[in-house]
Amino acid sequence: SWVHSAEPEKATEKSIDLVRMAIARSRSLTPLTGGVLAVDQSACVIGGGLSGMTAALSLADQGFMVNLIERTDAPGGNVRNVFYTLEDDDVPGVISGLIRRVGSHPNIRLHLETEVTAVAGHIGKFRITIKGNDGRSEISAGVVIVATGAKPAETTDYMYGKSENVITQTELEKQLHEREFAVNGGNVVMIQCAGSRNDEHPYCSRICCSMAVKNALIIKQRNPGTNVFVLYRDIRTYGFRELYYKKAREAGVVFIRYDRNTPPVVSEDGGTVVTVDSPDFPDTIEIEADRIVLSTGVESCEDNTLLSNMLKVPLNADGFYVEAHMKLRPVDFTTVGIFLCGLSHSPKLMDENISQAKAAAARAATVISKTNLDVSAQVSKVDQNKCVSCLTCVNVCPYTAPFVNEDKKAQIEAAKCMGCGICVSECPAHAIQLGHFETDQFENMIEELFAGRL
Repeated sequence: SWVHSAEPEKATEKSIDLVRMAIARSRSLTPLTGGVLAVDQSACVIGGGLSGMTAALSLADQGFMVNLIERTDAPGGNVRNVFYTLEDDDVPGVISGLIRRVGSHPNIRLHLETEVTAVAGHIGKFRITIKGNDGRSEISAGVVIVATGAKPAETTDYMYGKSENVITQTELEKQLHEREFAVNGGNVVMIQCAGSRNDEHPYCSRICCSMAVKNALIIKQRNPGTNVFVLYRDIRTYGFRELYYKKAREAGVVFIRYDRNTPPVVSEDGGTVVTVDSPDFPDTIEIEADRIVLSTGVESCEDNTLLSNMLKVPLNADGFYVEAHMKLRPVDFTTVGIFLCGLSHSPKLMDENISQAKAAAARAATVISKTNLDVSAQVSKVDQNKCVSCLTCVNVCPYTAPFVNEDKKAQIEAAKCMGCGICVSECPAHAIQLGHFETDQFENMIEELFAGRL
């Protein structure tokens, strides 16, 4: 009973202490005044593939000027090698129309055979240095959209590169489009997860199963007598594409499951033979294949690291860019004013790339639709007299807000500062203060707490 009677007294004493500390802190508070930042109402889109073109056109149609940077000699990217989808068989017509719109749009300036070499500035006013056939130049933009894409994964598994009978799904699709694929009444074996979902590429590329089902359906439609076998670990036809998986089975496509620890074996002994041990069959299966098609997946580009260092944005372990938050900020980077979309974010299907590109454009438009942006008042500031130019703040800030000014001292770019206080806690010279959380304010609180007790 004594404990219960004493607890209210202790709680009251603590409440009084908190109030006294708050009052002591309030005596040293000063008004915080934010700033106003002029916005360059234009955008820079890095990457001229499907996602980059979609994002650029979405912004350009709203009246914003867009610089579209493409490292190759023509826009289109990987989508130029796509000739069919499960839903549409006129992909080249759609893409060629998209390319024409990009090339002729008055609000889009297309930079071909051009690469980004440096990025400076902040939201509202980025300065991007580019290098092309005409040399180096600098462009300005209020926002940056990263749509650098990815590339088909390479593999040497299953005798790819050694046997003429072994090709990839991309090569098969091209042959089907050009009517060069001729296996009438023979056996076509498709092997899923070739060179992927292993220690080197542990992720699923999402598109491979749909590509296999798509190409298998085309083969069966043109040559019903051709036997198509799909050797898989897991079939992942996302969303309503499950209906096409059902159609493929109804058309006679045979799906055979294999285990990761016992992958199929391809050999050439008087012909190309695929041997597979399936957990669904008691005996080993041998298939004499006229053609073997590998689903190799998607991998990130090597130069993602260079661009991520320039933009100060993160990559995951597989080399793809990482968004600020999967659910709350799915197309934003942690660095404000920079957005992402397309295969550079993760492997995904065409409709998903288009949706994400339009989402990135919508987010970018919320910035460049304004002439000015309000800068937060609760930011860090550097006392130039105390700064020893150690660059600790420059190295630890996750938002790249500190920089070295003309006096070789650290300075905080208010437009980039998120008010996290990391630089304040790490500064060895105690030269940085965070607005509304300054040192003297906490000193007053501590002095009030221990007043009369020591």
